[in-house]
Amino acid sequence: MVHNLFQNEAALFIIIAIMVLSSISYMLAKRGKKLALRRLKAVDFLDECVGRAAEMGGKIHVTTGGYGSLYSEYAPQILAGISAMNYVVSKAAALDVPIIVTTCQPEVYSLCDALVSSIYKVKGKPENYKPEMVRFLSGSQFAYSSAVLGILHREKVVSNIIIGMFAAESLLIGWAGKLIGALQIGGTANTAQLPFFAVTCDELLIGEDIYALGAFLSGDVLQQSGIASEDLVKLALIAIIIVSSILKSLGVI
Repeated sequence: MVHNLFQNEAALFIIIAIMVLSSISYMLAKRGKKLALRRLKAVDFLDECVGRAAEMGGKIHVTTGGYGSLYSEYAPQILAGISAMNYVVSKAAALDVPIIVTTCQPEVYSLCDALVSSIYKVKGKPENYKPEMVRFLSGSQFAYSSAVLGILHREKVVSNIIIGMFAAESLLIGWAGKLIGALQIGGTANTAQLPFFAVTCDELLIGEDIYALGAFLSGDVLQQSGIASEDLVKLALIAIIIVSSILKSLGVI
């Protein structure tokens, strides 16, 4: 009973700390103080994926996941994948690189289609947008992954962006991309699928790395302040663990 109470109090403390630090970071950012964000290696790799497709005259395939929806607990992972998609499509549009975005849920398709269309308008190339750039394949994860496999093999895909919510279909999509020699980056917060991305992809985003990438690419102050505050809480917890371990070994506590 006491142990459970301690766990609950510790969880409450962490939540409150994150909320307070997020609020402080957000207010500072709104006042013009720039958050110190390290440029992620994955951003440079996304640039490389676009550059490779431009050099080889091939296509880029982007998927935000083969499982889950925007109305589920997996929504943050899907939104992180959409942030990566926005960045890649923007770069591809500037270089006139053909792109294919595939989705497994109708609401994700509608959002991605609207975003891709708006990106081409912003780039001053609305005529380059084609409805077939964004495709709803299937709501069934294995039917979806089978359709993705066909696209990868038929449509000269040279770069494969796999960031979002993935379940058992992760190995199918990753391995298909590896077989055709595509340059691949994979990432998900579903840790059970990370080993499959590790062996099939050239670059890997582990767990919450996809949220950090999404916040970095979006430029949204609220998202970035949340990521920054979580990092501060982690550092504080690490410090507490180290100090507690030393005190315990010395018999102080």
